[in-house]
Amino acid sequence: MNIYDFAPLAWALELGYQFLHWLSSALQPLGGVASAGLAIVLLTALIRLLLIPVGVSQLRGELGRRRIAPQLAALQKKYRKNPSQLSEKTLALYKAEGVSMFAGIGPALLQAPVLMVVYGLFVLNQIAGHSNALLSTSFLGAPLGQSLLHLANNPLGLWPALGIFLVVLGIIAAVAEFNRRRAKQQQLSASAPARISGLLQWLPYLTLLTALFVPLAAAIYLACTTLWTALERVVLARWLDRAAKVSAV
Repeated sequence: MNIYDFAPLAWALELGYQFLHWLSSALQPLGGVASAGLAIVLLTALIRLLLIPVGVSQLRGELGRRRIAPQLAALQKKYRKNPSQLSEKTLALYKAEGVSMFAGIGPALLQAPVLMVVYGLFVLNQIAGHSNALLSTSFLGAPLGQSLLHLANNPLGLWPALGIFLVVLGIIAAVAEFNRRRAKQQQLSASAPARISGLLQWLPYLTLLTALFVPLAAAIYLACTTLWTALERVVLARWLDRAAKVSAV
């Protein structure tokens, strides 16, 4: 069964498609051959703006868990042979520090259907029984419905699509490396074994791998949403840190 056949998702997908089609048409006088790509960028920005409260909730939970990570590691070391007491002490630590073990998980789950619908706009050939017109258009001469791997089957049509793909993939790669270094610096997995932590640091590059197989429309979306998320987390982290310092005075 196709998950997008589920009635609420199908309805939301059609609504998103109609809005994206309108947005692309509205940008036509200004963007010309770039209007479809600009519509993808603008739609992504609008969705990410709406999801900022989710980002705040997730980051607050993450910062709280990171703050008590050393204490948690000490408890795990002290009570490693007594699971029941470790569980009791862990819960007490979270309660005393005002940190929730599940902070941000609820909002993250709620945003999943939204992101699934948006992503579907850029990968599905059929939406609500009709063809997805977006994937038959182009962005600066590059077909939005073709992936980078598909371009290899048509060497004569490599340019300008290859150049645009390289720019998009370059953005995704740069964001992935930024996130990897940031995760390593912050030691988000400090309580996990070093081997697992090392693997987790490379997870951002999965987005780059995905971008090789999806249509250009989806690759542009991935570049925009990962870049937005990275910048958003930096800005929100500074804002939350500043707010915490002010409240502590």
